[in-house]
Amino acid sequence: MTARILPVEGYLPKRITDDQVGFFLTKGFMTLNTEQIGDVVVVLMPEGALDAGVAPEFKAAAAALVAPGAKVVFDLSTTRFVDSSGLGAIVSTLRKLHEVKGDVRLCCLNKPVRALFELVRMHKVFEIFNTREDAVNSYGA
Repeated sequence: MTARILPVEGYLPKRITDDQVGFFLTKGFMTLNTEQIGDVVVVLMPEGALDAGVAPEFKAAAAALVAPGAKVVFDLSTTRFVDSSGLGAIVSTLRKLHEVKGDVRLCCLNKPVRALFELVRMHKVFEIFNTREDAVNSYGA
């Protein structure tokens, strides 16, 4: 695997280290840690909460992922809480990707976050997987 940096105006790409695969996309104080697995971009979602305090920055940083036919997996293993603003930012990214024939899949949701997605019926909108590997493989990679 090799690291891929998406050049987007206003974003400062930063390499992690030479022996790690991935890159950071930074806008404001939001940093998305991504990893390229085949033609799928896996995003390790923000640690802690994806709430009204960070949702606008997440939405701006996630805009760098929008590309024709992009295959994206959001790994929520470190995200402990999502509120309506965070959910809106994830849905916004999905909509933007669908406009250019891309897609977002989710994986590794903890019980409270999964319960939120089910409560608001988002589990019918997103494909949700228990593991990162299952989510990546669902694209046929």
